[in-house]
Amino acid sequence: MTSPVSANLNASQILEALGASGATPALNASIKTPDQLEAAFMVDFKEVKRLEHFQQRLRELSPEVKISCLDDRAWLPDH
Repeated sequence: MTSPVSANLNASQILEALGASGATPALNASIKTPDQLEAAFMVDFKEVKRLEHFQQRLRELSPEVKISCLDDRAWLPDH
């Protein structure tokens, strides 16, 4: 997730939005420069609609936010 600093979005707000979407998040990394905030979270959404709810809620907080989602199961070897 990346957001301009001018949007005043912070890690606490992101964690709150994740929790409200039914996720159990863990903050992996957070980098704040004078221009932007970058944060990475490990999150498990049980349903796609919960992910969509999170994305909508985050965009309400910061319309300029950029969200990237990766499926960690893609990295697991087949058994």
